[in-house]
Amino acid sequence: MADFQPGDIIIVKFPYKEDPTQFKDRPAMVMSKTDQNLYTIAKITTKDRTRELKGEWIDERSPEFKMMGIDQPSFIRLEDFIKVPKSLIKGKPIGKYPDFTKLIEVHKLKYI
Repeated sequence: MADFQPGDIIIVKFPYKEDPTQFKDRPAMVMSKTDQNLYTIAKITTKDRTRELKGEWIDERSPEFKMMGIDQPSFIRLEDFIKVPKSLIKGKPIGKYPDFTKLIEVHKLKYI
């Protein structure tokens, strides 16, 4: 299994809150690699939450849309990052956020 880089868009097996033995595949963006088998990620959702949370809305007209490999307009949640083991990441990245460094600067993120 490959290592993942900041800005990679991946599919993560997220456990359901109601039943943590069941999982749902969801897109996420790699923020950093914490250690050999642990990554800090940002959740990606199809609900536009720009008025309530720090994040970036990506619609189908955005230059990032196609490069990210997503199939619907999506919101990258740039707060409350979570750590996931490599074992919950499915396969290779589906895409990449094209200018990760600029995203970090614009939102004044501190994620490590």
